Amino acid sequence: MTAYTLSKKFVMAKTYTKADITKRVNTFYMFNQFEQAEYEELMNLIETTYA
Repeated sequence: MTAYTLSKKFVMAKTYTKADITKRVNTFYMFNQFEQAEYEELMNLIETTYA
């Protein structure tokens, strides 16, 4: 399972708070675990899921 797939599942399940999942996604991105498009999709998903 990739970091992207795992992060997407966590966001959709609301496993973490918005702040915590955002930190996790940013950390994965910082260490080049996501492509730019995947990162943008996850950030948009966080905004819509936690709205």
